[in-house]
Amino acid sequence: MYVEYSGTAYGDVLKHEPISDIKKVYETAKKEYKEKYNIDVLTQFSFNNTYAIGVRADTAETYKLKTISDLQKVSGDLVLSATLEFLNREDDLLGLEKLYNLKFKKTLGVDGGPRYIALMNNESDAVDVFTTDGLIKKV
Repeated sequence: MYVEYSGTAYGDVLKHEPISDIKKVYETAKKEYKEKYNIDVLTQFSFNNTYAIGVRADTAETYKLKTISDLQKVSGDLVLSATLEFLNREDDLLGLEKLYNLKFKKTLGVDGGPRYIALMNNESDAVDVFTTDGLIKKV
């Protein structure tokens, strides 16, 4: 058994352009994995490990941030430290920039762990996070 994220299967393995319809992503990956690789895709797990943008509580309070639309209004004042993958994927920052007109004051490409350290040390105002990441609660 091999566990894979449906979005990774859909975009990285099967080379489809990103879409936001998670049911279609799963159904397409299931069908095409069987056709192309004779691999059976099982039922999805009951969690969604997706990207989000995280900020410290004090930053959220100062700027009254609750949504990406709220973030859009102040993104020009903030530094984003994010993984290179997040910075360069159409379904991550590039897509958010287009959809929400996000324009951070500065973006820094960093490895996974150090982005949280940068956030906690006030070297960054925002980071990309996986919604299932246990480190979110520590920051």
